[in-house]
Amino acid sequence: FEREVGVLTRLRHKNIVRLLESGFSEDGTFFYAMEFLEGETLWNRVKAGPLPESQALRIGVEILEALDYAHTLPSGGVIHRDLKPDNIYLVNGQVKIIDYGMSKMIQDATITVTGSNFGSPAFMSPEQFDDAKAVDHRADLWSAAMNLYYALSGSLPFDGETSLGILKKFHQPDFTVPPLRSIKPDVSEHVDAVIQKAVRLNPRDRFQSAREFLDHLTNIPHQPRVQPYTFHGTYPMSTFIEHPAFGELALVVDQGRKANGVEFIRAEFPLRGTLELVCGVGK
Repeated sequence: FEREVGVLTRLRHKNIVRLLESGFSEDGTFFYAMEFLEGETLWNRVKAGPLPESQALRIGVEILEALDYAHTLPSGGVIHRDLKPDNIYLVNGQVKIIDYGMSKMIQDATITVTGSNFGSPAFMSPEQFDDAKAVDHRADLWSAAMNLYYALSGSLPFDGETSLGILKKFHQPDFTVPPLRSIKPDVSEHVDAVIQKAVRLNPRDRFQSAREFLDHLTNIPHQPRVQPYTFHGTYPMSTFIEHPAFGELALVVDQGRKANGVEFIRAEFPLRGTLELVCGVGK
């Protein structure tokens, strides 16, 4: 409980449940109070049948906006790690993400995880099955895509599967998540293609940030601007760097070397979006 309070204290977004108060009662019992949500979970909403594409996309957009905010907090991002329909509340048509009790601070390598995995199997990314402590923000993007898949189809690729059964599928070299249109032909080709990219087994083959996922889902061109930046060494995914000209921290979402040999880092800035930082001449 205290860990969730610590996380929620830092999260102030219209699509994330708000912490109102926390402390200790007179008898020493720890408590916290959260905003009252009157509505239903995404799970219950979809039990009545798949959602129209326009409605499902509105929900998907708000989930990704909340993740973009949480992942790129200047003081250090937060990964949810258990994003499932039961943790997505719908209040008067607005998304509220709840239950940050399993979250991971992006810069926190000390969290202790019990059990072999951490989350709800049908919505967990492949890498979360292998090492829940090592996952980065891209695990949340897989889960967001699975929630969208469920909202649009009313089902999941792993319906009725045990954790072991899902894990075996993930380790099949030719396994891919069945296209959404194979079970729901009226879903648009564009949305199906976006979801297919978001649920590729290798995290490097997916969208690299919530903002990139969101831009593609809403059909907005996603072209990172290029800024010169002198950097040394490599930066692990989901760590933060600071651009001296901007004075704000950014979340590392990709890095590598271009065909011309120039090294680059792609990072998400809270106020400036995605920037591609190329190695400067002062290196």
